Amino acid sequence: DKGPEAANVVTYTSLINAYVKVEKPENAEGWFNRLLQDKGPEAANVVTYNSLINAYVKVEKPENAEGWFNRLLEDKGPEAANVVTYTSLINAYVKVEKPEKAEGWFNRLLEDKGPEAADVVTYNSLINAYVKVEKPEKAEGWFNRLLQDKGGPEAADVVTYNSLINAYVKVAKPEKAEGWFN
Repeated sequence: DKGPEAANVVTYTSLINAYVKVEKPENAEGWFNRLLQDKGPEAANVVTYNSLINAYVKVEKPENAEGWFNRLLEDKGPEAANVVTYTSLINAYVKVEKPEKAEGWFNRLLEDKGPEAADVVTYNSLINAYVKVEKPEKAEGWFNRLLQDKGGPEAADVVTYNSLINAYVKVAKPEKAEGWFN
């Protein structure tokens, strides 16, 4: 079998991601609609919705990303969203330099899924939110929260430390950057 009859959600999501990659979210939406038309509304999964959220993250349209989050909840229920979904929305606001909105999505993740849901990638996104707007002390605050919430220095990874170094490089404080290296 070839063609749409043999295609499954992975096939359609791959085509959606092809248009995400080239920053054409409307085309990605077109493939989502075709998935629903060809396979029915139950065919789409959280990966499919996350791809559409990321389509709008990539083109710096966080409100549209939020729209797809809301559609995921409407179509699949609140349990369908996962840490990737929320981290994508955090990154939507990191990209447009709105760290307070990113924090709002972090708090929503904790409210909806519990404190264990946030992972190092989620915290790194918030650290980078403040790196991007040149507020290294706020980035450090999120680092400290990561350590507090997740059990100490082993919770951080190389991305965490590189982000903190970069935070001080961006504001021309090489001694502080060097302190994160040591």
